[in-house]
Amino acid sequence: MFKTMVCKKIMKIRYYTRTENYLKDHPDKAIELGFNIDMDGNALVPDHETLRHFEKIRLGNEGIDAIMELFCVKVVGTGNKLGLKIGEKTGTDSTPIQTHNDPDGAYNGHYKKEMVKAHITSDYDNNVPLAKQVCKGNDSDDQYLESMLQKTAKSAEENMDETWFDGGYNSNKTSFGSC
Repeated sequence: MFKTMVCKKIMKIRYYTRTENYLKDHPDKAIELGFNIDMDGNALVPDHETLRHFEKIRLGNEGIDAIMELFCVKVVGTGNKLGLKIGEKTGTDSTPIQTHNDPDGAYNGHYKKEMVKAHITSDYDNNVPLAKQVCKGNDSDDQYLESMLQKTAKSAEENMDETWFDGGYNSNKTSFGSC
């Protein structure tokens, strides 16, 4: 099911019903994604509600975060073996993501839309994401800097040397709290 979520994102399929229909129309793709085959050789494709339930309920934000963390640790470790210092120079910024019917979504007057924010820390030299966190659309960025640095330190391991972040992460607490 997770591979189906990734495929849905890569193919820019927005709705679960369209994902279900695509997989029914392309059983070879469903089989590649790991779905079972019935006695007649047909791919057993889950319905759109099952796809939605897996992504939104069973996996949820916590599951996505855990997968992202494991992915980042693996990429940095592989980079180290290849002589790349992934995570040596990083930057953190938040990106607005427009939402509809999301409990964390809130109207943001600056961006003039209902949204959440995705805080992302990436390696500047290799353009590899190293940490992410999603928050409410009106949350102040500064309260997330410490947790983003902790996540980045975990994924970048000993490679972490320099980090940059924009002024939204600057407050007395984040500037002087670690002195």
